[in-house]
Amino acid sequence: MTTSNITRGQLERNVSQRLQAFYLEKVGRRPEKIICQFLTRS
Repeated sequence: MTTSNITRGQLERNVSQRLQAFYLEKVGRRPEKIICQFLTRS
């Protein structure tokens, strides 16, 4: 999958997963919840 073909949902999941991994590495446990939502202007 190339960056130009990624959907907004895939990007949101990717950012959430990376934040979970970062939090786990720094704090030593997984966060309870991460909400990542990109909004578009109409």
